[in-house]
Amino acid sequence: MGAYLVKNGKTPQAGGKDSIVLAAYEKNVPIFCPAFSDCSAGFAGGPPACTPGQAVVSIDSAKDFYELTQLKIANPRPVC
Repeated sequence: MGAYLVKNGKTPQAGGKDSIVLAAYEKNVPIFCPAFSDCSAGFAGGPPACTPGQAVVSIDSAKDFYELTQLKIANPRPVC
């Protein structure tokens, strides 16, 4: 998404808006959004139509949930 913003002149320098997506792209930081796969934006994404030579986005809800669970296990919050 960040590459799209740059390629299409949607940066603040080109008159576009600043965004977290753009900042993450510029710093090469991945964006993790576990709710994306079960929200309307995730549903709209659906399985991509694969075109040779184009990048493909993959959303693996089960892997996201597993990783989130592992983070929680490794970093428990005290019960108050």
